[in-house]
Amino acid sequence: MDFLGFLRGLFGGGGGGGQSAPAPPAQIPASIRRPAEQQAPAAPQRSQSFQTIAAPRQEQAPSQDQGWAPFRQINFSPPPANAPQPVNFQAPLPDGFSVTRGQEEAKKQVETKKAREEKSEFFGAAGEYAPEQMSVDAYLQLEPRQRAAVDANTALVQAAEQDIASWAKSSVAGKPIDDKDYLNQVNQSFGEAGGSDTYAPRTMAVLQDLGLNLDGRDLDQYLNRSALVTASDLDTLRTGAEPVSGDASRQNNAVAFSSAASNRLSETLASGQTLLDSLRTGSEQGAQLFGAPASADRVGFAQGERDADLAQAFDILSQTRSQQDLTPETIGGLYTELQEKHGVTPNEVAQYFETRLQANEYLNTSGDTDVTLGGVGSSLEYLAPQDFRSKFLTRGA
Repeated sequence: MDFLGFLRGLFGGGGGGGQSAPAPPAQIPASIRRPAEQQAPAAPQRSQSFQTIAAPRQEQAPSQDQGWAPFRQINFSPPPANAPQPVNFQAPLPDGFSVTRGQEEAKKQVETKKAREEKSEFFGAAGEYAPEQMSVDAYLQLEPRQRAAVDANTALVQAAEQDIASWAKSSVAGKPIDDKDYLNQVNQSFGEAGGSDTYAPRTMAVLQDLGLNLDGRDLDQYLNRSALVTASDLDTLRTGAEPVSGDASRQNNAVAFSSAASNRLSETLASGQTLLDSLRTGSEQGAQLFGAPASADRVGFAQGERDADLAQAFDILSQTRSQQDLTPETIGGLYTELQEKHGVTPNEVAQYFETRLQANEYLNTSGDTDVTLGGVGSSLEYLAPQDFRSKFLTRGA
C-alpha cells in the first residue's frame, strides 16, 4: 500500500522542504565536563626477574698498583707582584640604553606571562576539568539552550584535542609558533596576554565560527576546558532557574556561551550541518584542518524526490490534525515505504527528524520552551518539539 500517498490524500502535501547543506552527524555527539577526580599515583612496576634501584655513585680511589699520579702539578701560590694584568675586552655600553631596553623587555615578558597564567586559570586550573560523555537519552531530556551548550562543548573539545595532539607531535621544546595570520587572529580575539604556547588553529576556528565574545578570556581556558560549560553550569540554563550559589562568573559565562551556540547552531542545523561540517565545507583551510565531510549525501537536505518525501513526512507527522489517524501501523508503513522506495533506513529518518527539531528549537534564543514546529505565520497547528520526540523518536516507537 502507498502509505505516503495515503497520507498525502488525507492531509495534503505540506511544506517543509529541505535545504541543501552538509550531512547531519551519524550520531548526536555530546560531551560535558565535570571536575576530574584526583588519580592515585600508580604503584611502581616490579620486574619478574630482578629490581633495579638508583643509588648515589661512589668515587673509587685509584689502585696503588696502577702507578696512578696527577698529570701535572697545579701551583696555587699567588702571582708575583709584577705580573701583567689581564686585558678587559668588554666594550663600553652606550649610556645604559641597551641595559634599559633589555630590562624593559624582560619586565614586559614577565608581566605578560603572569597575566596569561592568571587569565588561563580564571575558571579553573589546567587538568581540573575532563570531558564526560552524555547518553542520548540524557541529552534529549535537556532543554534547547542546554543542548546547544553541549553541542558547542563537543565541537570545542574535539578541536582542542586535535590541536594539542598535533602540536605535541610537531613542536620542539621552546619552538615558537610560526604562523603570523594565526597569531594576529589570537591577538585580535584575546589580546596580547590571552594567547597560548600551543598552536591551536582548529580551536580558534570553532570559537570564531560560534561568534563568542572572547574579550577578557584566554585561549588556554578553552584548551584546558575550564571555560566550557560544566554539568553544574547546565542547571543555570534551565528555564526559570534561580541563580545558584557559587561563582557568578561561571554562570554568566554559561549563559553567553549557550546564547552564541544557539544562534550559530540554528543556522548550521537548518541545512543539515554540524558545527564542524560547516567549517569543513566553508573554506579550503577548514577542510585541511578538520578533514573532508563524512558524506556528501545529506539525507533529507539535498534536492530530489527522496528528500522531498522526507520533508513531507516530517510535516505530516508534525501537524496536530494528523495525530488521531496516525496509528502505529500507519507510522510503520510510512517508514517501510521510505526504506523500500528510497533506501532510507529508520535510523536515517530519525536523524533527519531530530536535526529538524533542534534547528527549530535553537531559533528560539529566549530560552522559552513554548515552541511549535509550524514556524512563524503558519496557519496550521503543530506539535511542540518535545511532543514530537515523545511520539515518534522515543525508544521502541
